[in-house]
Amino acid sequence: MLRLVTCLLLSLLVSLPARAADPVYEVEVIAFVRSTDPALHGGEDASLSSHRPSLDSGFELDMLGGLPLNNLRLGNVAARLKAGGKYQILLHQAWRQPVGSSSSAPWLHLAAGSVTADGNSQPELEGLVKLYRNPNLMLDADLLYRHLVTAPATAAAAPSQETQYAGSADTTTPSQPAATAQPTLQLREYPLVGSSRVMDGQISYYDSPMLSLLVQAWPVK
Repeated sequence: MLRLVTCLLLSLLVSLPARAADPVYEVEVIAFVRSTDPALHGGEDASLSSHRPSLDSGFELDMLGGLPLNNLRLGNVAARLKAGGKYQILLHQAWRQPVGSSSSAPWLHLAAGSVTADGNSQPELEGLVKLYRNPNLMLDADLLYRHLVTAPATAAAAPSQETQYAGSADTTTPSQPAATAQPTLQLREYPLVGSSRVMDGQISYYDSPMLSLLVQAWPVK
């Protein structure tokens, strides 16, 4: 209930006239991964860490309302990322929000895609972003990318065959066919944590070994 009330208040603030104390910004983000990275296909990856964003906090962007897709300013950037076939876009979203100090600015919850492991479905991309002034315009990102990878195959144990043939003195064990290796899928989680200054109208870039984020923000006049 508290989260719902806060979201309603945040939505109301966005609709207030320009005389409001906190300036209103439009924000656009693109989250993407390198689809050709060998780590996505079962390789070892040093980006794995124990850090996880506080996913129980943050407010849903649904309360702010997204901007029309034909108004997205980074559409050409998204098209170039897709064209080469080297990148997979996980999320491309834009919204409008008031921007206050770090202490008053809300964490906003982002989620996109779906991945299923052990019968449980979770967002493929999930996490939090916070836009604020300190005194420069800043954006903090705390995101998590979930991906299923093929774990190294393990051979199944061959059945024991030690029973001697009846009427035979031969005690050797008959040869058995090699056990078939059984590949398995494992869920891995890759975090992106960063904080950077955001210049009005310029693209800011956040990077990690697996996940990348582009951010653009501009004031609403």
